[in-house]
Amino acid sequence: IVETANHLISFNKKQLQKKVWTNNSIGSSVVIHKCSSDNEEAKLVANTIFDLKIRDDFFNNDFCVLYRTNAQSRAIEEALRKKNINYKIYGGISFYQRKEIKDILAYFRVIVNQNDDESLKRIINYPSRGIGLTTLNRLSLKAIENNRSIWSIIENIENIDININKGTKNKLIEFYELIQKFILMSQKCDAYTLANDIIHSSKIYTELHNDKTPEGVSRFENIQELLNGVKTFAEQSEDEVSLGNYLQEIALITDMDNENDKEVDKITLMTIHAAKGLEFPNVFVVGIEENLFPSMLSLESEQDLEEERRLFYVAVTRAQQKVYLSYANARRRFGGHPISAIQSRFIHELPEELVSGETGTASGYSDNIYYKTTKSRTSSSDEFVIGDHVEHKLFGKGKILSVEGRGDTAKLTILFSGNVRKKLIAKYAKLVQLQA
Repeated sequence: IVETANHLISFNKKQLQKKVWTNNSIGSSVVIHKCSSDNEEAKLVANTIFDLKIRDDFFNNDFCVLYRTNAQSRAIEEALRKKNINYKIYGGISFYQRKEIKDILAYFRVIVNQNDDESLKRIINYPSRGIGLTTLNRLSLKAIENNRSIWSIIENIENIDININKGTKNKLIEFYELIQKFILMSQKCDAYTLANDIIHSSKIYTELHNDKTPEGVSRFENIQELLNGVKTFAEQSEDEVSLGNYLQEIALITDMDNENDKEVDKITLMTIHAAKGLEFPNVFVVGIEENLFPSMLSLESEQDLEEERRLFYVAVTRAQQKVYLSYANARRRFGGHPISAIQSRFIHELPEELVSGETGTASGYSDNIYYKTTKSRTSSSDEFVIGDHVEHKLFGKGKILSVEGRGDTAKLTILFSGNVRKKLIAKYAKLVQLQA
């Protein structure tokens, strides 16, 4: 782990010269998991933890799962719950307890049950639609006086004697019509289609998308991930995929959150930023993909990219005994079809002799670790000619189109799958020659 981290950080040009060391034995290889999707990645993490606890007598607090963005916790949390593994969010709160998620779930609850006054109070002026606290108090009081729900007062606002001006009444009518539209949709649409429309039509999407603060970006990523979860529910559920059924599943999850609060022995989930200074026997770092880690924004400058690499260095060095790195070949966005992902350049920068891989399935821990035995070509271009088929850690399989120069500094132009053309220097390319 220490040698891997030192090798990784050496790619940074601007750094304080330091070398981490340890008196411990050589230890295990850094393990890389390749997964088909983000949900498969989450299952693999949960199943591997479950198996290691049984096999090696670890406790929950011997494990930590690190991710680049808060939104990534959703899939991990759900996978751990399904294995009845307790966890805690370090320096944060559980996915379904985050404000923006609770706001959207309140919309869901009102659509399923219009008499849910607490949920209605939460959404009546979110996003802001000019219905203030004074108006809400008057609606609540009128509902109590008539032994009715707040919704029924709004539904009959034109016929009820209440001290609200015409402008405010019109805003209440607009709110009523918006919710009524969702109610009608719920009778014929699946949970994902309805949830997607709620987030857009209510203007929640616009409000969070326009907030470019770090907190706003995180909230926006969370609503994306919520839609991913609803979509997964709609695809995997054997029952009716209605919004009501989805809420029943979420109710079970939030009940488990309350139970989790009572447990002492828990797995730690956290962002890599929050992990500085902490150590755990076993660490999982998930989502190591281009545009996620390193983040898309960091690719605009070398300085930002080096900061992302320092974060990856921090993540790897949180592990005392074993570190597992994983990436997905596809990841959802806004509940749509999975979008192809590519492994991070940081994985490419790891020293081959210190890493190993496991099967990229969700079956849990496997002793069938494979080691790359094919020798990488790192010192000369003379062994490569135009037309050779090669494989690169980051870009996958490709074909050499041209060779410029000789020796270590020769430049190889390669066409990789997906019509990706790259020019690489022979010394650093670490290409593996394939049989044509």
